[in-house]
Amino acid sequence: EEFLSGPPSMHGAPAPLGMTIVVLMAGTFTGLLNAAVAPSLPVIAQHFGGHGVAIAQFLDAAAALGVAVGGIPAGIVLDRVGARPFLLFALCIYALMGSAPIYLDDYRTIVVTRILLGLATVSVTISSVALIGERFAPEARARFLGYQAAIGSIGGVVFLVTTGAITEASGWRVPFLLYLLSLPILVTAALSIPKRARERRQVGKTPAPSSLRLIGPCLVVIVV
Repeated sequence: EEFLSGPPSMHGAPAPLGMTIVVLMAGTFTGLLNAAVAPSLPVIAQHFGGHGVAIAQFLDAAAALGVAVGGIPAGIVLDRVGARPFLLFALCIYALMGSAPIYLDDYRTIVVTRILLGLATVSVTISSVALIGERFAPEARARFLGYQAAIGSIGGVVFLVTTGAITEASGWRVPFLLYLLSLPILVTAALSIPKRARERRQVGKTPAPSSLRLIGPCLVVIVV
């Protein structure tokens, strides 16, 4: 019943169902981060020839590098622009960078897109957790963070099996189409998450931004 009506919001009324779906599905993007690459490593290595093994391994690690270096900058930007616009921007970048290997063939360019994908992933994770903190009532926050983590774990397994089957049937590029699943989430987020006026902070009297405290736990969830 809570999923159908939405969890209680900060104002007492149920949160929009679309927003609930968005924050829960955002957990699956971490599972997809390397799922498109991991089952395809032997095929990718063969495609790039001579140094193919090293290139494939680097492609696998590049997204994690983006997560590692992007966490703090993402938290700073989130505090400045707000969770909703930052989530929409991150979902757009996630779709563009995640699907880039479909039409790119230069491994250097693909590595760059994978790093940016890692940055987009940590941005989606942090902003979705921030939305739970901003928009959901205190009694619903911990529960929905748990739901998000559980759905993310299940999604990781499903994506890994799915991409393995797709790679065997259609080659190593096709699994990258799965990153375009973020586009329906982007549309749902744009339509269902209400706009919110930015909170004003007094210069010199502001405590550490709340979203920066989310970076550590979010990075642990993504890496694990």
